[in-house]
Amino acid sequence: MNMKTNLLKLTCGLALLGAAATAPAQTDTNLLLNANGQTGDMTDWTVVANGGSGWYVGTGYGSTLPGSSYPFATSYGWDVRSQTIDLLADGFTTAQLDSAPTISISDWVRGYIVNGSYFMNVQLEDASHNVIATWSNGSQSSPLTITSSAGWIEATGSLQSYGSGLRYIVFEDGGKDQAGWAGNYGAAFDASSVMLVQSTPEPSTLALAGLGGLGLLWQFRRRK
Repeated sequence: MNMKTNLLKLTCGLALLGAAATAPAQTDTNLLLNANGQTGDMTDWTVVANGGSGWYVGTGYGSTLPGSSYPFATSYGWDVRSQTIDLLADGFTTAQLDSAPTISISDWVRGYIVNGSYFMNVQLEDASHNVIATWSNGSQSSPLTITSSAGWIEATGSLQSYGSGLRYIVFEDGGKDQAGWAGNYGAAFDASSVMLVQSTPEPSTLALAGLGGLGLLWQFRRRK
C-alpha cells in the first residue's frame, strides 16, 4: 500500500475514535420548568382545569418533598395542568431525536387528610403535533387513588422504541380529593420530571476504537 492509502486509513481510524469518545452521554437535565414549585405559583404550567378551590402552590397543606420548594395541591374539583416541551428549542438535534432516545418519566404524589384521586399522562408528538407514543398512569375518567396515610410516592415510567419524528413532549397530571372538602386537600404533586436518556458507548467499544487507531498509526509509521 502507498503512503496516501495509509494516511487515509489512519485518518478514518482516528475519526472513529474521536466519534466514540464524544458520543452523547446520559442526559440528566429535567426538561420540565418550575417542577418543584420554585416560583410559588403556576408559572410555566398551562392550567387545563382549575376546579373546586383551584390549584394551590405553597406551604400549609401537608409535607413538602425533601429538597423541593412547594408542592402543587389540588382541590375538590378536578385540577389539571400540562407543559409542552419543544425539544428542538431546548437544543436537541433532529438526529438525536430521530434515534428514539429513551424518555424517562417521574412524578411524586401524595394525599393529605383525605384520600385523593390522580392521574398522569405523557405524549410524544412529531413536528405537526401528531401523537406517536403515550405513557399513562391512570386517567381522568379512571383515576388512581392516593391514600391520606401513604406519604409521598413516586410514579415512574419510560418510552422506548417509538421510531423517528419526535419533536415535542406533552406532560400532564391532575388530581382532586375524594371527600369534596373546600380548600386544597386533594392529591398533590411535586418534583415532576421528564428526561431524555442518550445512549453512551460501552467501555469495550471505546477500547476497541482506541486499539484500532493505535494499530493504524503503528502500521503507518512502520511502512514509512
